[in-house]
Amino acid sequence: MRRVEIVGNHSVEQDMLDLLQERLPDLFWTKVPSVQGRGNNGYKLGDGVWPEENFLFFSICGETEETILRQIVADIQLRHPTEGIFVSSSEAR
Repeated sequence: MRRVEIVGNHSVEQDMLDLLQERLPDLFWTKVPSVQGRGNNGYKLGDGVWPEENFLFFSICGETEETILRQIVADIQLRHPTEGIFVSSSEAR
C-alpha cells in the first residue's frame, strides 16, 4: 500500500477532483481544504500579504492507483503550467 499526498493551489482543485472522479471513482481519499506554507511558487499563508492557500489531498492506495494519481497531477501541470501542484508518495505502514 502507498500513501499518496498531493498539495495544490486552490485554482487547480476542481480540475483535480473532476479527473479523480473520472479516472478513480471508487478511490477513498481525504482532503484538507486549507493549508499554508511556502513552495516553489512562493508563500501561501491565507493572510493580507500572502492571500492564497493550498489544499492537501491524500489517499492510502495501491500502486496502480498511485500511478493514476501521478498521471492526474501531470495532466494538470500541462493544463496549468503556472499553477502549483505537487505529488509525493511513500510506503503506507
